[in-house]
Amino acid sequence: MSKVRVMIRPEPQEAEVSGLLFGHFAEHLGRCIYGGIWLGKGEEGADERGYHSGVKRLLAELGLEVLRWPGGCFGDQYHWEEGVGEDRRVRKNIWWGGYEVHEFGTDEFLRYCEEIGTEPYISLNVGTGSVQEALDWMEYVLGEPPLFHAEQRVRNGRERPYKVTYWGIGNEVYGCGGNMRPEYYADLVRQYSVFIKTAFP
Repeated sequence: MSKVRVMIRPEPQEAEVSGLLFGHFAEHLGRCIYGGIWLGKGEEGADERGYHSGVKRLLAELGLEVLRWPGGCFGDQYHWEEGVGEDRRVRKNIWWGGYEVHEFGTDEFLRYCEEIGTEPYISLNVGTGSVQEALDWMEYVLGEPPLFHAEQRVRNGRERPYKVTYWGIGNEVYGCGGNMRPEYYADLVRQYSVFIKTAFP
């Protein structure tokens, strides 16, 4: 029989735990976005931008370190250009039913993060998206004119680029995000990473 030696140190150990472990995500499911974070301009309980003023106040008080969006299965069906500007496309939510009207999109999410004082984390669409779509989205968020998507952002009312440090490559890729094998997903991450790190070092 082999012996195992266990050493117990009763004195308390101090370690710093990153606040990024205590974030949350905003999913287009139930009333998390519509009826929760977002009510729409002019709706009862909404602030001047359309955010639910009560929810916004509580999330600001909570002090979230990071907020991830778009979350859940919806994230790998989400095409960012359908949710910016005036002409927003209505799309069927293939996972949870109903329709996505795209009233709450990139600009609404990123302004919300600024207003509640949290770090935004954007989940890129790998399930039905592409590397080019991811790069275009990043250009919209981080780019400067005369880049095409940066100018699109300026036309939509945001002069300066947003500050987004965290970008995820896909969401729930083992299931509703594409039912991918680990090896296949790892290859996709390598592919996305090469282009992203080159375009946005």
